[in-house]
Amino acid sequence: MSGVLTEVPVGYRAGGWEVTERIASGSWATVYAARRVPLPGAADDPPQGHCGALKFLPGGALSPPQYADLQQAVREEVRFNEEVDHPRLIRTFETFVIDDPGEPELHGAVVLAMERAETSLQDVLDTVTPPDPVPDAARVVAEICEALVHVHAQGWVHGDLKPSNVLLMQDGSVRLADFGLARELDGTHAYAPRLGSSDFLPPEWWSERIGAQGIATRTTADIWALGVTAHQLLTGGMFPFPGATARARVAAAQAYADGQADLRLADGLAPGWRAVIADCLAGDHAARLPHSAAALLTRIEALADGGELEPASEPASRRRALLRTRARPRREAPRAWWRGTRARIAAAVAVAAAAIAGGAMAVTGGKSPPSGPAIRVFNIEKPCRHSMSPACRLGLVGDPYAPYAPENVTARVRHDDRLVTACYITKGTLVRDEKRAGSTRWYRVWTGSKWAWLPGVRAWPGVRPPVGRCTA
Repeated sequence: MSGVLTEVPVGYRAGGWEVTERIASGSWATVYAARRVPLPGAADDPPQGHCGALKFLPGGALSPPQYADLQQAVREEVRFNEEVDHPRLIRTFETFVIDDPGEPELHGAVVLAMERAETSLQDVLDTVTPPDPVPDAARVVAEICEALVHVHAQGWVHGDLKPSNVLLMQDGSVRLADFGLARELDGTHAYAPRLGSSDFLPPEWWSERIGAQGIATRTTADIWALGVTAHQLLTGGMFPFPGATARARVAAAQAYADGQADLRLADGLAPGWRAVIADCLAGDHAARLPHSAAALLTRIEALADGGELEPASEPASRRRALLRTRARPRREAPRAWWRGTRARIAAAVAVAAAAIAGGAMAVTGGKSPPSGPAIRVFNIEKPCRHSMSPACRLGLVGDPYAPYAPENVTARVRHDDRLVTACYITKGTLVRDEKRAGSTRWYRVWTGSKWAWLPGVRAWPGVRPPVGRCTA
């Protein structure tokens, strides 16, 4: 499936999108920047002029069996996006097949229209010199792990975690991308084709037998890839296994897994990080199994927040409580380091441009916001999590004690916006969401130009910002 898609010309219209520039190519797909253009008879969602990214997958030039495999891969990727939606995953707006007999090289190509990022972690790694870490590496590792916690909890394996598949938005926040190898678990494992980047595949991958459904893959494969990625981010791109080539590094990893060599991580790693990465890189599936993404996130959060690692004997309930209540100022406001980094990666900006229109509205729009923790907006309606439609905007009000009605709404936000938060009240107007869950809690939030109130049912479930009650 490699190398069969020709160059897509700038200005070419694919569906409701116009290609503006080439971003990158892989072994079986090419990604282009694009902007939304009017499409007769279609809803304007995303809105006209919105910047996105189009992932072109070959279609018309493939043999029938190859095309069937491609269609299956696309169906899995689309299903993943629908079922595993999360703010740490890149969003897919729509998929379509190009119907253009006048362009035989493009006719039949499958296109995924996606959220556009600023750059990738690989591009950032290319700007640093070992052993210097990537700026704010601890927060970035924590956000990658946060994404894996959700993916695994939903019963999926990402299957291709590596720096080039970790994207950064304009504010520096992390999004996992490229779900072509993501597979849903069937019990303890899933089946995937024998594909992937060798530096990020666990040692057992090479000895697994491949059957009619593919090769068995498990969540612990993502944990191994997390360990390799974290080591790179904390050391400026150094791999945890020696070797001048990927093949040599794979051989070194297998020797370690077979007990013929010790794990020798970079000398400059702090003890806490050394322990986390060593657990991620345990030599086989069984040894990595206790180190789930959720368990690792608790430890990584402690390191990212500058605290000490919790003892391994700490009860799981206590670790979960700490995770829910810990303040995360560096993770919620990464823009300071990102402003400095952007100048050094100007050559990589072609990978992306502006974040989704309206995203992070309250943090970046209008005046400089007050400092403080942020709260994330949550829309329980899944279709609205991807939509830019005005009907999907959620209302903020001027008076939390008055009815939640149009005349009280002073601003609108969308799913996953981050709002700087000052305080909360607990006895405001009762507001119910679309599933009839209700709350009288309200948060005082900054809209970018003024203060307003967010109903508690529109805040991210189970996550409360570390703020106190509002005083008169």
